[in-house]
Amino acid sequence: NNTSLLLKNHFQKNKVVEEKTDKMMNDVLNAIESVQKLENKYIEIIESDGLTMGTGGITSTDDVSITLTLGALSSSLQTITGDDVAVSLLDAAANDIDILTNANSVTAAAANGNIIIENVGSFSVGDDGILADDGTPGDAVFSDVTLKSTGGSIGAGAGTVTANVLTADADGGIALTTTVSDLTALALAGDITIAQSNVDLSVTSAIVSGSVSISSEDAQMDVFVVQAGSSGDVTLTTTGVAASTGFASDMTLAESSVIAGGTATLTSAGDMTGDLGLEAGDVVAETIILESNGETGISVSAETDRL
Repeated sequence: NNTSLLLKNHFQKNKVVEEKTDKMMNDVLNAIESVQKLENKYIEIIESDGLTMGTGGITSTDDVSITLTLGALSSSLQTITGDDVAVSLLDAAANDIDILTNANSVTAAAANGNIIIENVGSFSVGDDGILADDGTPGDAVFSDVTLKSTGGSIGAGAGTVTANVLTADADGGIALTTTVSDLTALALAGDITIAQSNVDLSVTSAIVSGSVSISSEDAQMDVFVVQAGSSGDVTLTTTGVAASTGFASDMTLAESSVIAGGTATLTSAGDMTGDLGLEAGDVVAETIILESNGETGISVSAETDRL
């Protein structure tokens, strides 16, 4: 029995050593030019000279972490498969991140350049968020981020999308926390919920089959087009004091800016100005509520009998 127990412990220790060795071999790959299909529970790639994915992509049953200290990261339409996918470009001279994945959660950081993430299913933004920086120390101007879900929704997760321009396109709904100055969003089936802070926000467009809810904390909001579904509500809100002006956050509406099937509620911590333009054929909200803690100077140019 003692001999049997000693042999059992010996084999168990050897198994642990083998597992640790395998993990170390697959965790770190240095100075490689291409990655073929890898099937491991966890994959971490630290690459110093640029990375070209092989035809099989990268496949993991757990997480995938890719860090490049130099070069660019493009999946070239090869899928990165994993539960959580984290990609980083640390060099300020590096190029864009452009990947195709089917991860449940995605985090990304580029010291310089744009970030494009196309997911073949639903996904959320991971804890570390998505950061597209222009690489200038102390500069608050960031590059662009494009998020696309071709099989589901884009969820808020725990992280923030930091960029100058954010384009989100989903077959389902969209829920994000961001610091963008320019937002374009399209949700084919579901709602759009965007929470924004720190910088002035220009909503270029937000079109959805459900409801639209966009809040801008401590910043101004300029709204060009917001269109909810036939029965969806539109809720636009500014709160706090804008860092750019030191005054309460204002809201400015452009012509034909708010179209809703349900109730449109627009609330401004400061002034509310602009033109709520409604054209014939628009699905106009049954109820429009305008609330302002400052001056309200909204003109309405309507060519419809539903207002």
